[in-house]
Amino acid sequence: MATINNPVNPVNPKNYPVARPAGKEHIPLYPTGFIAFRIAQLSLAVLILALTAYGGLLPRGPLAGS
Repeated sequence: MATINNPVNPVNPKNYPVARPAGKEHIPLYPTGFIAFRIAQLSLAVLILALTAYGGLLPRGPLAGS
């Protein structure tokens, strides 16, 4: 259990202690694979954005070629 001298993060008390080494307080602790997931998520978002922009440039419908 958490004590005053050794506080523990209530979200996941076994793996992520609140007390961190000096100079590392500003670096967030992420779960394993979190950064890779966010990179994949960003890549997918950029791909969808590019495909949407490309689809908006294609001629279509009865007015195409007029």
